[in-house]
Amino acid sequence: MSSSEQHDHPVHPEEGRLGPPDPPGWAEDPRLARALVPGLLVICLGLIGADLLYHKHGHYDFEQWVGFHGFYGFLSFVFLVQTSRVMRVFLQRREDYYDDSLGELPADGEAGHD
Repeated sequence: MSSSEQHDHPVHPEEGRLGPPDPPGWAEDPRLARALVPGLLVICLGLIGADLLYHKHGHYDFEQWVGFHGFYGFLSFVFLVQTSRVMRVFLQRREDYYDDSLGELPADGEAGHD
């Protein structure tokens, strides 16, 4: 009997394993995707509202602005992402960068030690 006849389920081409596909998890639920942005907006507005409830003791006047640290963190994130996009142009290598184009490497015992 061949290995394909032993199993009731076909091999999945995407995953290369036997059995039915796994059911979608909680993170793949479309309702979560629809609720994520409004939920994050509510949390952000709540944090900005909480920022109004206490007196800040910053070293500089602009540190006392409402929402300054959140805005500064967001701008820092955007700066890092944009910087990485520019760096990618200079640092990215070809897909076959590590391919052995000279043929097989010698076996462990065959390497020349002069």
